[in-house]
Amino acid sequence: MSSLVNGVHATTYALIVAVLVRAGDAIDHGSRLRRWSRRLLAAALAVLTVAFATATIIGRFTNVMEAFAGASFLLMFVLGAFLGVLLLRGHASIAASLMVAPLVLLPAMIALNLVAPRLMHPGYALAALYIGLALLGGLHDPATAGEHRPTRRLLIGRGAVRSPRP
Repeated sequence: MSSLVNGVHATTYALIVAVLVRAGDAIDHGSRLRRWSRRLLAAALAVLTVAFATATIIGRFTNVMEAFAGASFLLMFVLGAFLGVLLLRGHASIAASLMVAPLVLLPAMIALNLVAPRLMHPGYALAALYIGLALLGGLHDPATAGEHRPTRRLLIGRGAVRSPRP
């Protein structure tokens, strides 16, 4: 893999970790099981971030990095689907559906490989998982939905403009 591709992978995983951390309260919504599956998923993605960032810097994967990245990659699929199942009935049903989609897409890709090997690529399942995880970043904790959100000042020219916090 080229350094550019490794860098894109590292950036993607780092951004998804940021989404999982920032939207943690909204994702967990008081559930210990969701909290721990989200944390384990974030840890697996953090390992992938470090592995791909290191490969970008040194130009290759070492055997140890490959082992950790391979295990983390598998955990990412399993934990992503598990968290998706936990979120299916909640306020994140679209994201959850995409996170569960690899359970259907991976077997479909294996079947497609038997018929048309050149069309098969695990990236289809990855794309569904990544988009589902990214959509979690737009969640707001329903318990705090009615609370007043503090504002921050944006400096534009000489004056200050008040803007609501995202």
